[in-house]
Amino acid sequence: MNPLAVVARTPKNNCGECGYPTCLAFAASVVSTGTDPEKCPYINLEGLVIETSGVALENAAEERDLALVEHLKGKIADLDFAVLAPQIGATYLADQGGTLRFPYLGQDVLLSRLGILLDGADPEDPRDQILLYNYVHSGGGILDIRAKGAGDARQSSGRNIAICGQGDNKADSVPFARREWIGMESMPNSISKVRTLATYGENPLADLFSGRTRQLLIEKAALAGGIPCSGESTSLAIEFQVLPMIPQRILFWEEESEDGFPAKVKILYDTNALDYLDIESLLFSSERLAERLRDLISGGDQK
Repeated sequence: MNPLAVVARTPKNNCGECGYPTCLAFAASVVSTGTDPEKCPYINLEGLVIETSGVALENAAEERDLALVEHLKGKIADLDFAVLAPQIGATYLADQGGTLRFPYLGQDVLLSRLGILLDGADPEDPRDQILLYNYVHSGGGILDIRAKGAGDARQSSGRNIAICGQGDNKADSVPFARREWIGMESMPNSISKVRTLATYGENPLADLFSGRTRQLLIEKAALAGGIPCSGESTSLAIEFQVLPMIPQRILFWEEESEDGFPAKVKILYDTNALDYLDIESLLFSSERLAERLRDLISGGDQK
């Protein structure tokens, strides 16, 4: 199919809500790489048949991701890991060839200049490698951390990074940590990302949580590093250290059928999140959080 056939079904106004700069770029991606056409909220799909090879598209996407992994691996090659480690909440393992160690969604990451191990095994999804390399490359906002020594690195911001947890005389939570939280919509250049977050993160989580007991959700979330919090008028609030400096808070409101309110989830971020990940990577980290919870909760298929 010619991309122009897809363009003809869009508003052709280059609004950017699909995440692409132009309608033509979006259409080309739909035809060549299998991008979901429904990422355009205004597209007319009636009678549209996109002839693509699923296997070919999958292979092309994987090849593209693996190429990006190699590119990012090259970008971190000259970073001073010893200086970098405390800035991103990692441990520097000098006796293991200068490897960085840090948690990711309740899993143990070992990242070196040669590769990544996730819970002792190669990551199955190259997108995880892309996210982890991007996190390390950000350097916590340090402009230059190339083998200059600790004295030349920006010091830690000193902001409060305490998280929710079990406290004295609390059944399962303590008040929210004193941190400023914002939604994706409050971040720069996020117009198209808000809808994507809802589609692949918030809405699936609302469906996943609805009808399940609070205790079950807390127990399963703990397997991904989640800790329940109080202090909001929600059915449940859980904080996750998706990465050491990337806390995310899931707020869940159960369905109120009598009042016509469906179940709802809102994902919040620390105001400094973009110091550690670009917005695309931050969005992907939330999608992976949703997928991880889906696997943990649906795996037992308990209510």
